[in-house]
Formats: sequence, C-alpha cells, structure tokens
Amino acid sequence: MTDETHLQSLRQLSTGQVFQVEAYYHSESQQQIILWDDMIHAFPRMTTIRNGTTVVPRARDTTSHYIEPRCIKYHPDMILDIVESEE
Repeated sequence: MTDETHLQSLRQLSTGQVFQVEAYYHSESQQQIILWDDMIHAFPRMTTIRNGTTVVPRARDTTSHYIEPRCIKYHPDMILDIVESEE
C-alpha cells in the first residue's frame, strides 16, 4: 500500500458533470474502496452506480461478505455513472 491519493471519477448523468471522490484503503480486503456516504454527500438522490450498462455492485471482502460501511470498489481510470431518482 502507498500513501498515494486515489480519486474516483463519477459522472452525474443528468448534467454530464464529472466529480472526484477520494478512495480509501480497506486493509481487511486489501483493496481501495469508495464510501457510499461520500457519494451520497455529492449526489443525494443517487440510486445506482453504473460502468456503462453494468451496475457496479457493493464491495465484498475475501469471503464474499459485503464490506461495512457500505462501499464500492475503486475503478481506476474509469468514469462511473451516477443514476439519480427523479424526485
């Protein structure tokens, strides 16, 4: 692990605007993650995260259990799309 900062690019589909959210290292699963709460802070109406037509699932540990707190894996060099509710 390095102390390098990793930023996940997230695109708000309704506007096309791209934002950056910081990734954190999850030592138990040995992977970079993006915290769900950080994404909700930027996109309060977020319902789904997609990579093209593929839905990005919640991150899991090495035993296939969901990582808590809720998060997704870091996707380097990708812009993930944020789908928001209409209300």
